[in-house]
Amino acid sequence: MVNATITKKLHHAFPNGFINCNLEFIAHKEANEYILLEDCETAFDVKCKVLEWLSRGAHKTCPFNSAAKNDKFHLFMRNGINDFLGTDFTETDMEMIYDHIGNRCNHELTVRFVNSGYDMTVFTKKSIVSELLNCPFCGGVAEIYETPHVPRGTDYTPRCKNPSCCGRLSKKYSTRETAIAMFNRRAENE
Repeated sequence: MVNATITKKLHHAFPNGFINCNLEFIAHKEANEYILLEDCETAFDVKCKVLEWLSRGAHKTCPFNSAAKNDKFHLFMRNGINDFLGTDFTETDMEMIYDHIGNRCNHELTVRFVNSGYDMTVFTKKSIVSELLNCPFCGGVAEIYETPHVPRGTDYTPRCKNPSCCGRLSKKYSTRETAIAMFNRRAENE
């Protein structure tokens, strides 16, 4: 487990946060936002986990019935991440971070991002595969289905073109690049 300096820094970044008996750092008790510290050996490991597991709370999670409370919660989480990492991520940055590395969907990209000093250009088209792989279920041709929404932009849904395939997904992403990256994930790439 990481040393006391790192845990103090986490506590400072997320006031009222605590470490439970399962060695989970609970950043926000009501929303159940936490990271597991047991398998963290270094500060680098914790930085990766903060980005991968707490970015959802800073961007997307809505644990409360009130929009104002959810906005306050998102700000609390984003401020905590920024305080812990020494960054100044905006709401838009946090969306991009969550879309590309949230929920540990691409740990290799997280490592590149942290090693870059949190350079947001790591998430640009040049660093992400731009072609869809074939469907992992039937081997068929895949496509990106675009759904425009005014005024917020377009949703991108990767899916198999075979209508009888069990792999027809309905998960929507806010960028084409994220949709491609998520669809192209395979178990052996983890």
